[in-house]
Parts: sequence; C-alpha cells; structure tokens
Amino acid sequence: MLIYIGTPMSAAGLWKRQDIDRFEAAIYRKILGLPNNIPNKAILNTMTSMRLAGEAITQLSKKAWEQFRKQNRVTDYFDRRDGKN
Repeated sequence: MLIYIGTPMSAAGLWKRQDIDRFEAAIYRKILGLPNNIPNKAILNTMTSMRLAGEAITQLSKKAWEQFRKQNRVTDYFDRRDGKN
C-alpha cells in the first residue's frame, strides 16, 4: 500500500526518501507494538529482507517521469505535425 500511494507522491516531489522510510518504520512499529526508543533505521534493517519501500518507490517514480516525458514528446510531435500548436 505504501508503494501504491508513495510512487505518485514521490514522482510529484511531495515525498522524499526520508519521509517514505519514516512511514515504513511507523507501520512496522504499529504492527509489532515496538517502543519509540528503537531507531527507525534499526527497524528497517531488521524487517526488510528484500528491499526497502523507499527504493522501490524511487525507482517506480523515475520510470513514471520517463514515461511522462516520452509521452509529451510524442504528443508534441503529432500536434505540430497536425498544426494544432
């Protein structure tokens, strides 16, 4: 769910990597009932065996921006060709 919501937020520049890591650690903290004196970094290092949500979100948001730029170039090309601009 964090990746689903975080990808567009990251692509829009509203969330940074630190925000995503903080949200992910907070989710683990609530689920496991962990106290606040355990650092977020320790929680993330312990709980994520594959990869952090922040890494996945960063990669997905970069791909989304690349697709957006490609689509704009294609649209601009056909608009100029058709005389719409």
